[in-house]
Amino acid sequence: MNRRLTLARTAVVTAVAAVGAAAAMATGSNLDFDRYFLAKTMRVDYFHTGHATAEIISLDRVVADGPWAGSRTKLIDGTDLGKYLFEVHDAATETLL
Repeated sequence: MNRRLTLARTAVVTAVAAVGAAAAMATGSNLDFDRYFLAKTMRVDYFHTGHATAEIISLDRVVADGPWAGSRTKLIDGTDLGKYLFEVHDAATETLL
């Protein structure tokens, strides 16, 4: 087996198909869930591997993982926690997704 894979720590991230907008974040309100979201869950599985001098993150798979069970009113997480926090923005409108 590949040494990188034996060192791998697999993590699972749950993401939504679409999320709130940057305008909503600026005003402190959220946009209509049904306008920006699908009521589905998308799971991203990835490998987070490395050693003392390198870190590698690689995609394993993306899975449709059933209905959305999260909040339909609090669409943006304002805590900004985590070393690996990332944001996704709509390319056309720069809306935070």
